[in-house]
Amino acid sequence: MPRPTLALLALTLPCAPVIAQQPAGTPPDQRTVTVTARILDTDGKPVTNAAIAVFQRDQPRDTQACRTAPAARSDAEGRIRVQVTHPAKRTPILLLAAPRKASLALLVPPPKSSELDAKERTMQLGDVMLHQGASILGLVRDPDGKPIAGAEVVATDVRGRIFQNDRMGRAHQTACYGISDAQGRVRLSGISAYGVSIKADAPGCFAWSTKYHNRHTPLVVTLERNGEVRGVLLDPDGKPLQGGSVYAYSEAGHTKSEHETDADGRFVVRLPGRGRYRLYYSGKAQSGTRYGSEYSPVFDTPRADVVLRFGQGSLDQRGNRLAKKAAAPKKAAKARNATDKLELRVVDAKSGASLQEARGAVVWWQPQQWQYNSGYLEGRLAAAKPQKLDERGILRLSGPDPQEPGTGRALVSAKGYAPKLVPDITWQEDGKNVLSVSLQRESAIAGTVVDPKGGAPLAGVEVLAVTDLSTLRNYRPEPMRRRIEPAVAHATTDAAGNFRLGGLPSGKVHVFLSHPQRADTAPTTVTLADGEQKEQLKLTFPSGGSLAGKLTGTQIACGWTVRIQRLEEPRRNVFGATYGLSDNQRYESTRVADDGSFTFHGLTRANYLLSLVIPSAHGSVEVQMEPLRVRSGRLERTFDVSEDLPGRLEGRVTIHGAAFPPGRLVVVAQDRNTLNPYTWYSGRPNVTGEFSPLDARGRYSMPLAEGSYFLRVVDLSTGLTLLQETTALAIAATKAHNHDLKLEVVPVRVTLTAEGAGPPPPIDEIEIRADHPKPAQPRGVRINRPDHYTGVAQQIARGTKEVELLLPAVPCKLFARSEAHHLDPKTHSYNFPAQGEAELTPASGSADKVTIQVGKPKISFPDEEQDGEAEEKEKDAKDKMKEALKKKLEVLRVRQGKG
Repeated sequence: MPRPTLALLALTLPCAPVIAQQPAGTPPDQRTVTVTARILDTDGKPVTNAAIAVFQRDQPRDTQACRTAPAARSDAEGRIRVQVTHPAKRTPILLLAAPRKASLALLVPPPKSSELDAKERTMQLGDVMLHQGASILGLVRDPDGKPIAGAEVVATDVRGRIFQNDRMGRAHQTACYGISDAQGRVRLSGISAYGVSIKADAPGCFAWSTKYHNRHTPLVVTLERNGEVRGVLLDPDGKPLQGGSVYAYSEAGHTKSEHETDADGRFVVRLPGRGRYRLYYSGKAQSGTRYGSEYSPVFDTPRADVVLRFGQGSLDQRGNRLAKKAAAPKKAAKARNATDKLELRVVDAKSGASLQEARGAVVWWQPQQWQYNSGYLEGRLAAAKPQKLDERGILRLSGPDPQEPGTGRALVSAKGYAPKLVPDITWQEDGKNVLSVSLQRESAIAGTVVDPKGGAPLAGVEVLAVTDLSTLRNYRPEPMRRRIEPAVAHATTDAAGNFRLGGLPSGKVHVFLSHPQRADTAPTTVTLADGEQKEQLKLTFPSGGSLAGKLTGTQIACGWTVRIQRLEEPRRNVFGATYGLSDNQRYESTRVADDGSFTFHGLTRANYLLSLVIPSAHGSVEVQMEPLRVRSGRLERTFDVSEDLPGRLEGRVTIHGAAFPPGRLVVVAQDRNTLNPYTWYSGRPNVTGEFSPLDARGRYSMPLAEGSYFLRVVDLSTGLTLLQETTALAIAATKAHNHDLKLEVVPVRVTLTAEGAGPPPPIDEIEIRADHPKPAQPRGVRINRPDHYTGVAQQIARGTKEVELLLPAVPCKLFARSEAHHLDPKTHSYNFPAQGEAELTPASGSADKVTIQVGKPKISFPDEEQDGEAEEKEKDAKDKMKEALKKKLEVLRVRQGKG
């Protein structure tokens, strides 16, 4: 199957593997590949002299350095080629940069064999699109105005935070990097022209960030010094622990600045700002013993002498160890030690002899967790490394962490043996945890894969064996590529089509065949006895159908792709999202050649929908061409798209009540039939649709496929919708449309006061929920209104008592929030309650004002309670809930009996 096109906004490529540059003199190995791509602009023209560089995750990145000293440059046709090697640890970052273009960062995993050209070990990224960019010069200084050198500044495209369809896969991001010089100056060459989110940090300083910065505004970054926490991480025996991870959770903002402890167990963590914080740490011993994760006490100021030790027990906010509660004694039990091991004596089932080498995996879960996580244990076993066993054949696996239940399952395998599941393991707190595992000799399948027409052997076919079909997530025998995992065994056919699958258990084994140029088929089921070697198995692998198409009626531009989707059964409305006849998550894409031709291989017999994806300056436009039926054999079709090409919508937005810099406001056209929720959770907008920024004259212009659209005006600084039209606008293919908009914005001054005496508690953001009129939806379609219960956030500096918001003239609710919930270990990653709120309907034509009374953050500190007290409260609450459920169940039974 041809590689899909990599266009930043088209969402056509799953995560494409890229690997780090090979050091000079390093001999080629299995991780060395040649990466190729073609760099295009949004008009489909090749980008000449584009630069590419590879940075390690822990290496400072500089876009300007990439442009001046790259690993490779694109030629006159935009093609680029670089040899790179994946490192042993951490995924590198591939950085692409070009003059007047926004730089692109790709964080990607190691390549898979199916994504490489087997002969030349070449990995093709396809077409990479660089969008319009700009350069800004900023200044990094401390509060006294002194310059700070060596500060790392990262600017990411704000659309990645607001627009659901902005990113090209989970690892692709429009990002620009810079490092400040001795005068504190930093040049960001290649930021997005539509606004950026900026983060900055420097050694010894607090971190700094802003969710939105417009390139027309001067960039001044103020970093406060002495913003680091230093300390040492110890294991339960009080010895320094190397390789542990330490994070900081602060009421000044959550930071994921992970630090890995060195050989002496020392760490340095940068805080996001002044305020209370606690440290989260996790790790494991060199033997593989996992210590789980624990939290430090709450600290008020940065410290250089923090000592973190696993197994310390509960601490109060000042770090004092709490004594055991005397009341309500519980049954005495041995405290679970994180260094305890599960010992499995692995022997040959026939002879009883101990094995010398084996590998295994154990997962400590409650029994009910397995029904939702089938295949997880097999995946852990696939990643496990073989262990050398002692003379008794003891395989040592990690015992449960203190936070984990004492029940679990283990899976054990060895070379030449079938894997063995050890179910229903119960951890013995007061005794030795030693079990015996008898392994049967492996069963195996060997055979040949051939073409059903003529019987020619097929080379390069991936053969996978699975014992439990329930472990295949969302398996359907269709041409859209799926992941078959976890496989018990896998192999690739040689030039003669031969393969062998070893290490198989007895019973039913399902054998899958996969190849990019052939249609996926249903598996072949083989029943094996203990130790059976089934030879000369002949598997046929049909080529499936193919589609050879050609576009006519227009001039083909670079970057055009054709997408094929299999038509599915109609689906129900789920949580406000309605799925149509096509499966939007599973499709194949291929690039359109200069003469308009394209080809798809390996299609199963089914109905499909063809779409033409055309890049645009601010995204991409998908034009549906027509449905068709694919059967066996080759289907050749010509498609005249002259009447299907996008129309163009343009107009002017007249704004009353406030002035906005160019590029901050965008007009979004959302398909009338797209019912994806506008926002998902507090403070995080999620806009979908084609969009266009407003220029200095307030004009916008965008291409749109034929259809009906709702228009809205969105503020990129927050993602807040300032205008929502309730009537859909019809767009005809190939036609030009003009539609002007009038926007009324009201400046609202928000004053923060304390509920009691003294200054108000610090606030980090004000959440805005605007109640716009409900758009008219198609008859019979129901849409949820998530914007009624969640909104977007306006970031404010801590200590601010007054802030001006620009709001639409519709009913609004304001919520004052802080990041103090990060201090609560149980709720630091979830939405947190507001510390104050207010309601208003801004009046058109005049400024407005509102006051929010701010209270203390509603958080709890579980470690402030005595040992056992929290558990007693939780048990009482569960008992009350069970009793209430029993009463309700009894009422239902009575009603059913009467009915």
